[in-house]
Amino acid sequence: SKPPPPRGNDRAAVKYTRQLAKDLVVSVTPWVGTTVISFRGDRDEEEADGSPTRNVVFRRPVYPWGTRIDAVRDETWGHLRAGVDFQGGYLGVTTVTGFNRDEGEGPETIFTSRTWNDIGVWGELRYAPSDKWSVKPGLRLDYYDLTGEFVADPRINLHQVVTQDLTLRQAFGVFHQEPAPTELDTPFAEQKVDSSTTYQSSVGAELQLPQEITASLVAFWHESRGLPVRSDEDRNILRSDGMSPALFEIVLEYVGDGSYRRNLGKGRSIGLEFMARRQVGRWFSFISY
Repeated sequence: SKPPPPRGNDRAAVKYTRQLAKDLVVSVTPWVGTTVISFRGDRDEEEADGSPTRNVVFRRPVYPWGTRIDAVRDETWGHLRAGVDFQGGYLGVTTVTGFNRDEGEGPETIFTSRTWNDIGVWGELRYAPSDKWSVKPGLRLDYYDLTGEFVADPRINLHQVVTQDLTLRQAFGVFHQEPAPTELDTPFAEQKVDSSTTYQSSVGAELQLPQEITASLVAFWHESRGLPVRSDEDRNILRSDGMSPALFEIVLEYVGDGSYRRNLGKGRSIGLEFMARRQVGRWFSFISY
């Protein structure tokens, strides 16, 4: 089996910006999208009993939408910024068509359709009393319609200019991720999947070198908890037999499999990132690792 290219994987947005006061700018960005994923399984040989070849087609549409409103006010000591995010969508039913080349068979639908509407509000304050340092705390509050949760994500960014050529930066934040709508498709009434939480932190340094070269080194640490995972092999409705790992991941993300899930997954990412870039006039080049 192999998937054809996604059909209708499109996004469209319009941004309106207006200056309401000397130091106050407001922008509104509504957007809509469509993603229609289909998979086809073909058999080129006849069945063992000599019956005609059968094909199976899986198809599931997703129509996301949203609006982002944000406002920023510049001050002599920095800025104030706040906004509201509306995000939602419609996940259609999965249509499975198993048809016989000689005797047509009608489509069958599995899983249910879902509509969701999330809302988030956020704000940040950048305090920079001088060119030598700044601090930017922020907070985001979200309501996840799919899980009925209220979550809070605090974060902070720090910035220090040590010398004319050396700048230090630090960041820490908490980020929640709502489960994908397809992860909530299940016939198991006792399943309760909530959002996952990721803690992110980084420290970095940026150094100005001769020949208009800038070098930076960033150390980062990310840890995720409560990731929704398929936790009971006896209750996995869809198995990966005969599928490549990449195809199976696409099926799980966009079509769903109705398997039993729990928030038992964990993840961790630790590393260093190096980048050097050089700009000459309107041209620049960079290398990163």
